[in-house]
Amino acid sequence: MASPTGKVLEPSAIGTSQYPLKRFANLATDISTSNTALAAGNNYGHILTLPSQSVAGGVWVSGKLDPSNNVCIGLYLNGAAGTTATARVWGLMEFSDGTNTEYLGQWLGDLSGTATSNGTAVNASSLLLTPAAGDTWRLVDSLAISSDKSMASVPARTMMDSSGLCMAVWDFVGFEYIVVQTKIGTATSAAPLYKLLS
Repeated sequence: MASPTGKVLEPSAIGTSQYPLKRFANLATDISTSNTALAAGNNYGHILTLPSQSVAGGVWVSGKLDPSNNVCIGLYLNGAAGTTATARVWGLMEFSDGTNTEYLGQWLGDLSGTATSNGTAVNASSLLLTPAAGDTWRLVDSLAISSDKSMASVPARTMMDSSGLCMAVWDFVGFEYIVVQTKIGTATSAAPLYKLLS
């Protein structure tokens, strides 16, 4: 193949390094019933310590993550077909002089999720997404990015809509941590999942 300047371009292989899908919480039974209003977008703009995870408050904080190009966020919900929830997502970067470490956050955007009648029900025998007795947990298979605040040249996008777990993908270059706040709609409880792509 030739470039516009006439120089021959040699083909090169392009690979993608994928990390396993993960929970934010340590326990599979950690889920949130929070209906608290989502925090302001600048809530983590400049903080001196990492925010604490509060499952009861719907605030989920990852551990320190490997450098990655993209982060994918999905949700699973408890409720009947058509149940809904929303989420707000931030990326945090470390700010350090070698002695002191602070954190600068960027609001990446908001999600609106629905577990439709076509959605996959969580397997009752799962050891990773353990539903409580009598609950009906569903993977969100319809996900809308209701607000994209990232500064990336490529806008946030969703993948696998209505064909299994649907995830939103954001540019994640420069961030070391993810913070997600979930808010139930018609769902009785909710929890997020994440995956890194490099």
